[in-house]
Amino acid sequence: MPLIGDVISFAASSDFSAPDGSPGHVGVVSGVALDPTTGNGTITVVGENQYPPVAGGGYDDDAFPMTVSGWQIKSFVGGNPYIQWLVLPPPAPTTVPPAAPKWTWTRLPLPHHSQDVQLEGISCPTTTFCVAVGALGGVTDNAGYSQPLSAMWKDGTWTLRNVPNPAGADGTSLQGVSCTSPSWCMAVGQAERLRGSSPAHAVVWNGASWVPSTVQGSALGANDFDDLDGVSCTTPDWCIAVGFSESSSHEASLAATWNGHAWSLSVGLGKGAVSAVSVERLTR
Repeated sequence: MPLIGDVISFAASSDFSAPDGSPGHVGVVSGVALDPTTGNGTITVVGENQYPPVAGGGYDDDAFPMTVSGWQIKSFVGGNPYIQWLVLPPPAPTTVPPAAPKWTWTRLPLPHHSQDVQLEGISCPTTTFCVAVGALGGVTDNAGYSQPLSAMWKDGTWTLRNVPNPAGADGTSLQGVSCTSPSWCMAVGQAERLRGSSPAHAVVWNGASWVPSTVQGSALGANDFDDLDGVSCTTPDWCIAVGFSESSSHEASLAATWNGHAWSLSVGLGKGAVSAVSVERLTR
């Protein structure tokens, strides 16, 4: 799109061939009335001189309205045809940056008797499917202890999914989840018992329901407390989960690996918990 103040070049008749150095004309754009889509309309050019400049030549102050079609000057308005040799460029396309994504709040369809809700982990294997896990506290069907929570987001809607509570657990929570597809996820957490050891807990989503994936053993022995806080799965046959284990006399970081059939626990050398893990791919 030519702008007011631009200098343009043109030839007065077909016997001018300004691109090869023959005298042409130049002028300064003083008015623009062009359709930005088609390049049709008029421009007004003030001043005219031969181009390249010649001795004694000068601009005059006459205004020259010119018709423009398809971004090319065609003629004076009401005058003789003008042959344009410098094509006016069409306007540069306007690039509108994509709108930045925005967070929106969505209310979960929670049970009416839940008093405390915690979402601890989420995994989205596709843009239309996510799984969030956590715990429901204060539910009346288990003496007020927490119950595992799973919510699935599919095609813009959240739906609660029942998670089995391990036998003998007084309270259960899920802390982390990793999905390799909408039909397979692994969630990990803890199963708290008031007496005896409290083992780590894991469940598998098989595309239709959650099923237990028992974490065998106690990391530090009898009466310890094992908790898995984060998990990362490259395939349904391999996952690693991390957390912590503590007893009355010891505390250590905890790791567990899944081979598609069973979990293996190992205690880290350092104290404290490891709460998150991410594995992009597994090299065997």
